[in-house]
Amino acid sequence: MLSIQKYRLFKAAAFTFVVFAVPLLLVVPGLAQLRKIRVADKVPEFSLPDPNGATFAYKHNRERVLVIAFLSATQKQSERAVFDIGKILSELQGQAKEFDFVAIINEPANKDFFAPVPRKSQSLFRILIDAEYQLWGKLGIIAMPTILIVGKDDTVKWIKAGYSYDFAPAVRSHLKGALGLNQRGVLEESTQVKTLTNITVDARARRHLRMARMLEQKGRLESAIQEVCKAQQLDPNSIDVVLELGELYCKTGRSNEALKVVGTIKAQSRTEKAKVNLILGWANQQMGKLDAAEKLLLEAIRLNPESPRAFFELGKVYQAKGQTDKAIHHYTVARQLKPDDTGTLNTLTYIYLSRGNVVDAMVISGINGPVPVKSYPPNAFGIYDMAGNIAEMCSDHFPDIGGGVPVGIDPITISQEKLPRYVVKGGAWDGFGEEMQIANRSLTIPYNDRDKDAFNTGYGMRIIRNVE
Repeated sequence: MLSIQKYRLFKAAAFTFVVFAVPLLLVVPGLAQLRKIRVADKVPEFSLPDPNGATFAYKHNRERVLVIAFLSATQKQSERAVFDIGKILSELQGQAKEFDFVAIINEPANKDFFAPVPRKSQSLFRILIDAEYQLWGKLGIIAMPTILIVGKDDTVKWIKAGYSYDFAPAVRSHLKGALGLNQRGVLEESTQVKTLTNITVDARARRHLRMARMLEQKGRLESAIQEVCKAQQLDPNSIDVVLELGELYCKTGRSNEALKVVGTIKAQSRTEKAKVNLILGWANQQMGKLDAAEKLLLEAIRLNPESPRAFFELGKVYQAKGQTDKAIHHYTVARQLKPDDTGTLNTLTYIYLSRGNVVDAMVISGINGPVPVKSYPPNAFGIYDMAGNIAEMCSDHFPDIGGGVPVGIDPITISQEKLPRYVVKGGAWDGFGEEMQIANRSLTIPYNDRDKDAFNTGYGMRIIRNVE
């Protein structure tokens, strides 16, 4: 049994331990060190392969900043880190000659893991495989994601272990600091302010928005909507959240819900008003209310003439109205504003082909001839180019007999014409969509005396050999 005096001493000691233990836990991340390396230590040289077998070698005296991200392909925090890092690399493309970025994983990841990386920054996002955990062991990496920023003098400038609310602003700020893009005082102030504000409700809502955008890039639109709804619950008065939700509703064809959620917004800025008109016009277009959609989308373009989506949706309105020239004009502007948008590209190509403008279709799509074998994926049997690319000319004659070839007759021998017609199947690069199937049949006369120099870049033949 403890005496009252001893109990009081024990209670005081325990209270003292608790009070001092909490600051201790908070300070540990501030020590900026791992088990085997800390800030100001020199990073050892290393070399690791990428998924294609090429080697990245880090050597001293390179006079380039190095950013190392240790990631796990099965961890949600690492997925979020990939999304944030991709955005930061896009912002710093102008300084690409001053730094290298490497993402280190222990085994190849599926393509969805790195899908959030924007296309324009993919060339900077180098992936390395450390299957034996060699570099992990040298540096003492435990938590993931872990970020190291190494200066031009080959010493560690900053370490971040784990993912938290301040991940993106902290990485951005310290990387800019290592590149000499901000002063030390500004660096510390920026990081501190971001860390404090990221514990607010607004910051938690923005975290859900970031997650929603990452899911959207992966094509998981329903999951993205759920994340935005969580953000709306945290911050129901946020116009940005409502606009994000309205746009996702339109992308999933839920036009009534888009009208309902966005129709209550009292937009203030020109940008907000442009987005509201865009979403309302988009939803009306989906519902077939073309006149209302046209009016709203024209206003959206007036407020923001750099919106590819507004031009694209207005093009769909004009296409539905049968005003094809206007539709082509607006689709073309949309593609100029967003050249990598395959939706606009495919729509324009389809319109040109449906009007018989094959040359225009080829120009807009960038396809102007057959491509090498295996340029497109194989079919379910592993055979390449059975449909599309070039149409396959067969040794069978195209039947002269109505109703097809009679049973028991070899189609190679049925034609008695001087210029036999041969079966062509599978469709070619310059054909229509319905032709791109094996069941499609047409005919060709490969040679005639009147046009000896004629040739067709859409036809070819399949070479067959015996397998020994």
